[in-house]
Amino acid sequence: MLALVMPATATTLVVLTATASLPALLVGPLEPRVRANQPAVRAETLLIVRSALGAWYVNGSPLSETALGERLSRQRLRLAQAGSQGPSVRLRYLPSPALGSGEVSRSLAWLQRQSGRPVQLQLAGGG
Repeated sequence: MLALVMPATATTLVVLTATASLPALLVGPLEPRVRANQPAVRAETLLIVRSALGAWYVNGSPLSETALGERLSRQRLRLAQAGSQGPSVRLRYLPSPALGSGEVSRSLAWLQRQSGRPVQLQLAGGG
């Protein structure tokens, strides 16, 4: 009996801990890591997060999919008007680990269509 209770208890604790820490990861301040091989160009970074429930967050603030699409479209227009002299914007997409690869792929393609620029996929492990 004990041989069944211990693994079940351990699994339950791991799942509950992971579930409890997800909101802190989504809300907490995420600072982009600077890599030595990247040029030192001043650029705004938008960290776009998609939760397991499908909610979108931009730099920690929740946005509907419609509002996010409008924001990315406005930003694309602003950058096009500013030309090469304007500020640079980097887009990073951090999907929830609970999302399937198909949903991550569709979301990434949608972000690239809306923004008109490359979107860097950033995995939860820092990849």
